[in-house]
Amino acid sequence: MTSIVFLVSSNGGTLKFIDQYMKFYKLSDFEISAVIADRACKAIEYAESNQINHKIISYNKNNRTDLYTALEILNPDVIITNIFKILDARLVSRFKHKLINFHYSLLPAFKGLIGTSTIQEAR
Repeated sequence: MTSIVFLVSSNGGTLKFIDQYMKFYKLSDFEISAVIADRACKAIEYAESNQINHKIISYNKNNRTDLYTALEILNPDVIITNIFKILDARLVSRFKHKLINFHYSLLPAFKGLIGTSTIQEAR
């Protein structure tokens, strides 16, 4: 079983899409083992209403331990990041072969832009 953890901060569009896709196609070899957010958000609400393990943690330059510890305990196969934070070097190094960044922003070239705004600016 492939274990997936989502790191989120907002609406959870990618989380919802992948969860619904896995249910529709009955992909039993994959499991969303947790949704971790840095704040209350729609993605956490979705996880709660769909009985997906979820947790809100503090993650900032002064507190990086909670996220690192949660990921160590969960030990997922894949970590999909949509979190509105820049992940620190230690975390990226430790989980480098597991991380997939699905955040919409094309940082640093288009700092602060999300969604299709970055695509429009990149043209």
